[in-house]
Amino acid sequence: MCFYKGLGVATNLVEARRFFNKGTDRDIMKAKFQWGLMKVRGEVGSKEIGAGINLINVAASKGCASAETFLAKNDETSAAFFDL
Repeated sequence: MCFYKGLGVATNLVEARRFFNKGTDRDIMKAKFQWGLMKVRGEVGSKEIGAGINLINVAASKGCASAETFLAKNDETSAAFFDL
């Protein structure tokens, strides 16, 4: 999150993506959620909407509160879902 939000370091989406991807590989649900958001938004690459939504849904199904809240507040058919 530090690289993603620029907390104590300069914002660096490439590094954020690398760390979220590593966390996803280690089955860390918060990382899956954040990596999914980056994919949906197309941050640091082309949009991968299907893959991103899948990661967010997996994280929510495994109890990630951030993913659950996100899905409860956003309809994945709306434009707002993709433009957060």
